[in-house]
Amino acid sequence: MANDLTRKSCRNLTKTILFNKDKIYSLYWDKKMSMKDIAKTFSCSRQLINKFSKELKINGISTSSRMTKSRHPRWKNGRSPSHKNGMLINMGNGKQKFEHVLIIEKILGRAIIKDEVVHHINGDKFDNKNSNLMVCNRAYHAWLHGKMSRLYMNEHFGKEM
Repeated sequence: MANDLTRKSCRNLTKTILFNKDKIYSLYWDKKMSMKDIAKTFSCSRQLINKFSKELKINGISTSSRMTKSRHPRWKNGRSPSHKNGMLINMGNGKQKFEHVLIIEKILGRAIIKDEVVHHINGDKFDNKNSNLMVCNRAYHAWLHGKMSRLYMNEHFGKEM
């Protein structure tokens, strides 16, 4: 008998099933079948298929292995929105960077230095068009936000601060 074929018995020991390692792998990864559907194909339980795939070390087959990173239906290419600060990009080394910082660094051809800040001109931190981004130092950035706050207060409440 070929080494990729294995006999496995169900709980009641009345039925012996012939499993094919390559067929299970193909059904799971190529045809995107669930473990439940694969079990129906072989007329056995899902638990038996899981146990078989673990014993034969069929690489990556588990209940959730197909649902990681780009295989997950809600995967957004490593992008995730931060609560207030814009879109975070997964750098792949366990670190994340803001999308607007990556865009500015690409434009400048260098990393931004410690004292530099990326300012969104229209105030929308998720609008990362080149025309909306400006690099400034921290002091100027604080002055800009103070000035914008004073103009807003004057315009909406008639108060000069």
